[in-house]
Amino acid sequence: MGQTQSKHKPPSEDAMTITTYKNEDLDEALWAARPGAVIQLQPERTYYTRGPWQFRNRGHISLPSGCTLVATGATIMLRDAEQTASSGLRVDRDLPILWAGSETRIEGGTWHCNAAGHPGWFTQGIRFFGRFDIGKAIITGMRGTRTPNQTINPVESFAISSEGDTAGSSVVGVRVEDSGGNEPNDYVSGIFVGSTVPWSPGQKISKVTLCDVRLGRYGQFGFACNGMTEFANCHAVASRGFYNDTGDTRAILRNCELHGSYAAVSMVGLKNCTREVGVVGGSLEGERVVEWDEGSTANMLGTVSVSNAACQGKYLAAIACRPGRPTVIFSGCTITGDALHSMTPGSPKAIVLPCE
Repeated sequence: MGQTQSKHKPPSEDAMTITTYKNEDLDEALWAARPGAVIQLQPERTYYTRGPWQFRNRGHISLPSGCTLVATGATIMLRDAEQTASSGLRVDRDLPILWAGSETRIEGGTWHCNAAGHPGWFTQGIRFFGRFDIGKAIITGMRGTRTPNQTINPVESFAISSEGDTAGSSVVGVRVEDSGGNEPNDYVSGIFVGSTVPWSPGQKISKVTLCDVRLGRYGQFGFACNGMTEFANCHAVASRGFYNDTGDTRAILRNCELHGSYAAVSMVGLKNCTREVGVVGGSLEGERVVEWDEGSTANMLGTVSVSNAACQGKYLAAIACRPGRPTVIFSGCTITGDALHSMTPGSPKAIVLPCE
């Protein structure tokens, strides 16, 4: 499904022209955009897009590499979305609102994915291919499905997701709201700084700051990442506050409030991977404060370390892993609730160190 964009050449002088679009057709501006363009939308206006499947001749990328879209005060709505991509009719009935190339920037805007306007289809947020910046946007109106009827696969709808070389990306002041998660079948997720390029020391760190994700008790997760990402002063309400079940995870969460009906922090291993997660300050609340589940076949290396945080839950740690060194560590935390420990046979117990 993904299309990875190659590094773009420096834009020409003509490509840097700032254009203000006064009509309601955002796609007109997107079709005209070239790498390096700046698209300026007018505040208090609503613009419409048919989504990325119409952009077949450029790999379904709506916003080309190097472009900036300034949408402060404007609303962008998915309407009459294109349902046929270059591969044919979308069998998963998935309808993203926008795909963006590498080195793109989005400033502001209410991004309305308009699930109500596409019955029987599953609307999704913004997907980036490569390093990106997005700030002060609101994302709403998503819908996904865990138990497909007219689709081949379950359809997970992300508010923000990414792939490729995303090191150094930033997400600032983004809100995700009114996007499902209140019914068991709602398969909606928050902000995922994904990366399909292995991260190594020396690469830039991505940052997610002052973001608020509210998906209801059945939303899949609030935040997730692969390559090294710092989350600071973020808030999430979902089934899982911070989560990953795919590739490697390297993250630090500073002063975040994570409320997970299932788990505040959940690391699940569906394949061999490394999970290094540090939680510093903030609060973690859920039936499980931290879950570490390697499954039956994966070899999941690493640790979840929680320090100086307020932790509340029936289970402080729920651990299923092979015998070896501890995978979950609490240090200097305030712990309330039953704070039980649940471990499969042979799994090491979480280490709990008191306040100094």
